[in-house]
Amino acid sequence: PVACRWVKSVKWVDQMYEPLNSMQAIYGAIGSYWNEEPDEKGCYTMRDLKDGETAGELKSKNELLGPTEQLTEDYGTYYYLEDRAQQRIDDIRDFWFQYVDSTEYYPSVVFTEEETNTINDYLSDLKALTEEKTAHWLTDGGIEDEWDDYVSAMDSMGLQDVVAAWQAAYDRYVEAQ
Repeated sequence: PVACRWVKSVKWVDQMYEPLNSMQAIYGAIGSYWNEEPDEKGCYTMRDLKDGETAGELKSKNELLGPTEQLTEDYGTYYYLEDRAQQRIDDIRDFWFQYVDSTEYYPSVVFTEEETNTINDYLSDLKALTEEKTAHWLTDGGIEDEWDDYVSAMDSMGLQDVVAAWQAAYDRYVEAQ
């Protein structure tokens, strides 16, 4: 009996990752966010917006959240990206990728307790200064004149310790491959 309940629970959780269920959890239910019926290709489309309604408001009012999975192959098979999301992807592909030299990314690594403590000790202050300076430079300018002082401030706030922690974790990751 306990095993049966466990299996039923796992089946229920597994259903949350079905493409149509994930689609509804992420965006909203069929009939409220999505049109009632799929198109001729079997894909669901976002319903028409009402006067004054935005796609963001529609999604915010209808999304269920919870465990989900979005796979590239789900788009165009079960549903279409909403227009804003498609525009962001197009912008990235058509504009930003021309400036990308590498698609390599920092992998999922495991930090030691000491590295985790180092990162936790310094990172929030480093991020706060970065956000403050970014806002200042975007609104008032001055990045060229202030850059060296900014880098010095970041270093005095522990930036090199954080970089060293991330580097050590990365080095262990590479060595283990």
